[in-house]
Amino acid sequence: MSVFDGLIRVDEAGNIYYNQWIEWDHLMVPNKPELLRNIMRNILAFFGHCKSCTSLDGCYLLDDNRPKQPLHENCDCEKLEISFSQVSKKLLPNAQ
Repeated sequence: MSVFDGLIRVDEAGNIYYNQWIEWDHLMVPNKPELLRNIMRNILAFFGHCKSCTSLDGCYLLDDNRPKQPLHENCDCEKLEISFSQVSKKLLPNAQ
């Protein structure tokens, strides 16, 4: 799947719209380093946070493909709008 797939969509009425990229964000879960991320996810799970929510933290998703929020009662996840250029810089840091 290309990063361009699904960016421009046509709705049921035939209108063209732009499908926004989002970054899934969960409070207090760092994206890197991986060891610290796993430690924080386990600590948060101990205090009742959902492991599914914390595992999605830092994922880049097209708005149409993201899970519907809230995932559960007391869900504290957020979707952060992010531009395609920011996504490509983070996923392909050596690309020009």
